[in-house]
Amino acid sequence: MRSKIQPSEAPYQNREIREMVDDVRNSLTRIELQTTRTNGRVTKLERTMLIIVTGTAVYAVPHLPGFIAAILAVL
Repeated sequence: MRSKIQPSEAPYQNREIREMVDDVRNSLTRIELQTTRTNGRVTKLERTMLIIVTGTAVYAVPHLPGFIAAILAVL
C-alpha cells in the first residue's frame, strides 16, 4: 500500500529540478574532460609500448638463442 506524501517529501519545485539538472550537466562535463585526458594518456602509453615491443622483437629475432637465454636467466 502506498503511503501519503509527508510534508518533508513534498514534490520538487521547478527551480530545484533545474538546479539538479545543472549539477548533473556540470558533473558530466567534468567526467567528459577527465575521460578525454585519460584517453590521451592511454594512447601515448600504447604508442610507447608498441615502440618498446617492436624494438625488442627487432633485436630478438636475429639474436633469438641469446635472447631466450637472457630471459630464462632473469626468470
